[in-house]
Amino acid sequence: AKGRTPHSVALYNAFVGAYSEAGRPDDVSAVLQDMRTTGVAPGVATYRSLVPLLRSLGQNQQLEKAEGLLREMGDAGLAPPADVYQALVQVYTRAQLLGKAQRVRDEMLQRGMQ
Repeated sequence: AKGRTPHSVALYNAFVGAYSEAGRPDDVSAVLQDMRTTGVAPGVATYRSLVPLLRSLGQNQQLEKAEGLLREMGDAGLAPPADVYQALVQVYTRAQLLGKAQRVRDEMLQRGMQ
């Protein structure tokens, strides 16, 4: 908001992590939006804190939200760390979306991850 002092990335990460652990994707998206609005760039640690949320979304068949969160990361110019990719592969595998799991794995390998 106008005239507001932005929080530190560490504080935002704490909120992202808490909402991720609680399985609250809409709140995670709101925090990420607030970060963008206030000019605080999410970092790799921000997205790494999404791993629990990705897993819970996969279990609840809300894969579009998981994919959306990863798109937000890409839009921020950040490549997901290996553990985020691995969580997404697990989510797709559990949902029996093996083609998507393979595409994520291929992307990991192209980025030099295993």
